[in-house]
Amino acid sequence: LKPVRYLLSTSVSLTPENKKRIYQILSPFIQNEGDIYGKEDLNNLLQMHPDILKRHYKLWLSDAQILEQIIHSDIEANTFLRKEEIRTTVKRYVPNPSLEKAQKILNQYHYVIISGAPGIGKTTLAHMLVYLSLTDTQNGQFICTSSTIQDVLKVLSPDPNKKQIFLIDDCFGSNFLDSSLARGEDNQFETIVKHISNSKNKYIIFTTREYILTQVQTKYDKIKTAFSEQSKCLIDLENYTKKHKADILYNQIAFSRLPNEYIQSLLKEKTHHFIINHKAYTPRLIEPVLQPTFWEEYTS
Repeated sequence: LKPVRYLLSTSVSLTPENKKRIYQILSPFIQNEGDIYGKEDLNNLLQMHPDILKRHYKLWLSDAQILEQIIHSDIEANTFLRKEEIRTTVKRYVPNPSLEKAQKILNQYHYVIISGAPGIGKTTLAHMLVYLSLTDTQNGQFICTSSTIQDVLKVLSPDPNKKQIFLIDDCFGSNFLDSSLARGEDNQFETIVKHISNSKNKYIIFTTREYILTQVQTKYDKIKTAFSEQSKCLIDLENYTKKHKADILYNQIAFSRLPNEYIQSLLKEKTHHFIINHKAYTPRLIEPVLQPTFWEEYTS
C-alpha cells in the first residue's frame, strides 16, 4: 500500500519515554511522537468528540459520568443492583430491530410497553433503552422500581426540566390470574402514564409478558386505555434471524468461563447449529447452561 503516514494506538498508558522509544523503533514509518496514542490520548479524544462516544454504546462502560447518573433513593437497592445488570447487558447485547422500534416509541410517546414471551429478551431491551436515554443528558436520573406503580409516585420530580427514566420490570407479575391490582392502582397507571406522556423530560419503560398484558387489559379498562397499541413493542421470536440467534449464542460463550475444549467440542459436533435451529430457542435458556455449576458435571 505504501502509505505516507503511520499511526499507532494502544489501550495501554504510555509515558513520554515510552513514546520516544516506540518512535525510535518505528522510525521512519511513524513520523513523530504525536502519531503515537496511548490510553490517556484516546480518552481525551473521546471527550473532544462526544458524538463518537454516543454512537458506540460499548464505550459507555468506561464513561463514569453516565454510570453515575443512576440514582439512589427509597428504592436504592433495587436501582443499584439493576445498574450492575445494565453494565453486563451493554457488554453482551446483540443489536436487533426491536431496539430501534422501542426507542422510536419511547421518544414519541415518552413511555413504551415491551411485551413478549418469557425469556425472549424484554429486560435486556429495557436495559439498552435506559442507556440510550441517558446518553443525551448531563443530569438525568434512572430509577428502577419494583413491579408496582406506587414507587414511581415516591420519586417523580415536580420539576418539568428534570429528566427521569423509570423502569418497571415485569410490571404485572408472572401470574396475574391468581391476583389483582391493588385498589385504585389501575387509576394510578392511567394518571401516571398520561402525566409522563405529556411531560417534557419524563420517560417510563414497562416490561410484561404478552399474555399477562392481555389479561390485565381485559379486566381493567383504564389500563387498556392507558396502554395504547401504538406504544407497545412486541418482541417475537419469529423476528430473530438465524444470525441474531447465532450472535447471541457466540456472545454468551465469549463472556462465559467455558473451557476451550468444550467450545471446540461444540464446533466439532456442530452442536451450535442444533441450538440455533431448535424450536424452543430463547436467549434466557443459553446463559444457565454456560454457568460452571452446570458444565463442570460433564466432560467435553
